[in-house]
Amino acid sequence: MIRAVRAGFIAIQEANDAVRQLGRLIEILGSLKGTIPDPSKQDKLFVPIGINGRVVYQIKLSGNATLKIFLTVKR
Repeated sequence: MIRAVRAGFIAIQEANDAVRQLGRLIEILGSLKGTIPDPSKQDKLFVPIGINGRVVYQIKLSGNATLKIFLTVKR
């Protein structure tokens, strides 16, 4: 719950819904504005979500993206 709130969501369910919607958008559009590669891991991407959130996806050799972790950015 704490990560969801720090990322700008009111409730965990709102954050869960946003992550699912983000996954669908990535499937349709490929890459989203604000997405940056992980400088230390070539197979990972940071995708912005909410106000201060980042979702880390790992891109498999098959091209499939797997959600790894939900992070919050300290500003």
